Amino acid sequence: MATPIAFNDTLIPFNEFILSESIRPKKVSYGVNSIINDEKILYLKALNHYITFMKYKDELYLVALDKNNEFSFGALKNNRYTTEDGIDIEAIINDISDNPKNIGAPAIKVFSGILYIMLEMVKKYKLNHFFFSSANDKLSPVYDKLIKNKYFIEDLKTQDISFKNKKDTEYYFTKTNKNTKEK
Repeated sequence: MATPIAFNDTLIPFNEFILSESIRPKKVSYGVNSIINDEKILYLKALNHYITFMKYKDELYLVALDKNNEFSFGALKNNRYTTEDGIDIEAIINDISDNPKNIGAPAIKVFSGILYIMLEMVKKYKLNHFFFSSANDKLSPVYDKLIKNKYFIEDLKTQDISFKNKKDTEYYFTKTNKNTKEK
């Protein structure tokens, strides 16, 4: 169990705190083939989501984008989803966890990779805005700190992205470059 520390008058695990202090997008392999490296993104018409995956060590993570430009991400509870043909989508639909306790790898490395994939999807689909929501009450203070972190802000600026605002547990970002469009 991670050692808790005081943060905004609450105790949170140290790994969540450190995530808020030093998270930066980091290039990772992603995709939908069996070794998660083809850099492909699938469109699931039935769910109206674009999805892709990343792997860190033996753990598998989903990154999804819906029609409203909301990103969601989560750890898969086990690693039985890859087949010789790629990812078994049906096997994962009801087996995704957004609980940080289910992240079997260092949270900083995982979220850094997820951020990288999100920014790649912003570029690919030329989004002029996007957002993500805090999955639980413990992550909201972490994301609140993250959006004020100067290194995170600088990294976003290199992508012509800025944090716009927070509404409840949703964090909104905009693309400042004029060569963008609605998805």
